[in-house]
Amino acid sequence: MTPVETINNLLVGTTLTAHCKSKNDDLRIQHITRSWGFSFEPSIPGRTLFFCSFAWSGQIQWFDIYVQGRDQNFCTQCKWKISPNDPCMLN
Repeated sequence: MTPVETINNLLVGTTLTAHCKSKNDDLRIQHITRSWGFSFEPSIPGRTLFFCSFAWSGQIQWFDIYVQGRDQNFCTQCKWKISPNDPCMLN
């Protein structure tokens, strides 16, 4: 299993709303005050993709939170800090 964790790195007291999906899975809307995560089994052909929308304080951003070809060799536990400017992967 590959775990993905999303950490709210916005101003204290700001709730991060996330909606993550893949081709086959809809992880539904999550309201994140600190952190939230999910796990999945990557596909054998190497095409697993999870993408998320992140919304807070009138802003919305989309980001590919897991791209198998990009991430499979770099993270065994993918952790992302979501900040006002951009998401940042932690290793």
